[in-house]
Amino acid sequence: MQKKLFIILSVFFLLAQYLAADELTVMVYNLRNYFVKGENTPIKEDSSKAAVAKMIKSVYPDIFMATEVGGEKSIADLTALLKKNDCPYPYIKTIEGEDSSRHLVLFSKIPPSEFS
Repeated sequence: MQKKLFIILSVFFLLAQYLAADELTVMVYNLRNYFVKGENTPIKEDSSKAAVAKMIKSVYPDIFMATEVGGEKSIADLTALLKKNDCPYPYIKTIEGEDSSRHLVLFSKIPPSEFS
């Protein structure tokens, strides 16, 4: 999983060289078991979700990578949470690691040149 993360970060940083923007913001955040009902336990509490949204919104980075996110339902929930809090990301990529119940999710405002 670290190799995939390195490849993805490399692609984005190379892409950043070609952008006209003066600044590229990147955030990596371990959400520590972001699970919703029906996927795994413990379920992420609403108060924890609100804290996550507040933290991300305070930066609203160009590229946001969330670690330890559950399956499709949890990813959809996190995506909706970000959108609801005025942090929409048009590009999303999920990466599955050795632990099939937890994923790395990459959110980006910038269209990636390639996802590996």
